[in-house]
Amino acid sequence: MKLYKYLSADAATAFLTEPTLRLSQNNSQNDPFEVLPTGIDINKIKDVSQETIKICGREFNSHRDINPYLDLYGYVSLSKNKESMPMWGNYATNSKGILVEFEVDEEDPFSIFDINKTNDIEAYLSDNVIYNRERSYSKNITTLSDEEVNNFSKHYFFSKHESWKHEEEYR
Repeated sequence: MKLYKYLSADAATAFLTEPTLRLSQNNSQNDPFEVLPTGIDINKIKDVSQETIKICGREFNSHRDINPYLDLYGYVSLSKNKESMPMWGNYATNSKGILVEFEVDEEDPFSIFDINKTNDIEAYLSDNVIYNRERSYSKNITTLSDEEVNNFSKHYFFSKHESWKHEEEYR
């Protein structure tokens, strides 16, 4: 599959000198709500737990408490759309940047990176972004099993508001 990365003029110069891609974190997104769980979903998790959940040594009661946890993760945002004028405007310095094309193996999308994978397969996820009007996790959270936590996390890492649909993002 072909995926594309829109780069600003400065990022293009850096990429052509040393071909690396930035891992984006939740605090560097153009959508301020991206990756952040809703207050409703934070309450769902709190309701399941008999005691306050601890993440990174802090109580997990609000967005402020989850941000340090989210900052531990990063992702590379690519696009399936090579002809998006809004993408050229938003990410390629008003069409002064470049578009880099990657041929990505769907069975092993991480093969485009020079990385040493850990044995923890959950540390490396890839998928199409899903665009929704509502941000909340639609399923009930009945346990805090690994599977439930993974599904909840994947929902937020691979969901964006439908107004960003033109990006056709793949992470």
